Amino acid sequence: PMIDRGTGVIVNIASVNGLTYVGNEAYSAGKAALINLTQSIAVRYGHYGVRCVAIAPGSIATPAWQERVEKEPDVFERLVKWYPLRRIGTPDDVANAALFLASDDAAWITGTVLRVDGGLLAGNEVFTNELLVAGARVEISINDRMQCSGTIAKKTITSDTNAGTRVTVQGR
Repeated sequence: PMIDRGTGVIVNIASVNGLTYVGNEAYSAGKAALINLTQSIAVRYGHYGVRCVAIAPGSIATPAWQERVEKEPDVFERLVKWYPLRRIGTPDDVANAALFLASDDAAWITGTVLRVDGGLLAGNEVFTNELLVAGARVEISINDRMQCSGTIAKKTITSDTNAGTRVTVQGR
């Protein structure tokens, strides 16, 4: 039907597990395969006007967590430290992303994965804070060619966001 109409959108629900290692290898492999299938469909059927996209949610508070929450009532409180937005996702977060991707506002988006993960895969602040010496100073310089260089010292984190623009944040 989508090919006959010359338009359509397939929105697959993958997972951050398909993009990086977070355990549960069989589940992760299945989600990685779904991401590859999303790309394949986008390429194969795009010329028919059919788009295919995927959403990769992070931890979403759904009934699938119920058994784990009963055993570990604080599981969500422990998980939020890994998310820069400091909360667990909701089904509405994923639904809103799906509605956008299926809409005409996303007409030029296909073959890609939208991470709806509260920033989980953007970086790992907990890991970084434990890896770097507490109170360390990281200085990054970016020249006019946007090349970076850096040094590590104590007390502050400093980085150049644009050539000539410096942001300094006092460490712990």
